[in-house]
Amino acid sequence: MVERPTASSPIKDAIDSHSGRFEFLKQTLTLTSVGIAGIAALFTDPARIPTDWLSKGAILVAGITLAAAIYYSVMGLSVYANLLTTTAREAAGENPEPPASFYANGLRDHARGVIVALFASFVAIAFFAGYRLFSTAAWTPETAIDAASAFISKETKQPTDSLYLTRLEAENDAFTVTYFVQALNSDTTVRISKRDGTVTRLTQSKRPP
Repeated sequence: MVERPTASSPIKDAIDSHSGRFEFLKQTLTLTSVGIAGIAALFTDPARIPTDWLSKGAILVAGITLAAAIYYSVMGLSVYANLLTTTAREAAGENPEPPASFYANGLRDHARGVIVALFASFVAIAFFAGYRLFSTAAWTPETAIDAASAFISKETKQPTDSLYLTRLEAENDAFTVTYFVQALNSDTTVRISKRDGTVTRLTQSKRPP
């Protein structure tokens, strides 16, 4: 028994030709959304937010490029839908403007935009990870005191000149700094990494009235 060849159509040919890019854009949209959520999770806890400018810059670049990848993915899927619609109109004998070839080229360009954005994001994340892993400890007691004062002032919404340093302890990998916040009648303690100045702990304790 001889099988009949499957009938072809312009729409089926368009789907077959661009199905790879369609799946690529779908998967990229999912993965980059997860990446954005991961970066956003850093800001749910003040202790996770890096304080040095290199780390902040790397995170900013990673976030922007991941957002760009999401943009290109969403717009690419929209272009794919327009491509199929325009191809169907052309198959029906219409002459739509712009033609299907315009959307085919646009789909290709959006896929390339996703690749460039993902590469830039990879470089930023790799730099962030490498810097955090191999950067040497450069924080001194003086810089830790200043950083703790600025952080506590921001968290308690009190001016720095109303904070009073009561304790400074040096550990192997961190400084523990305590300030008395007069307006709140409480001692606020932060633990600051010697490596990059990241605040890893914040505690407050009220003093007796």
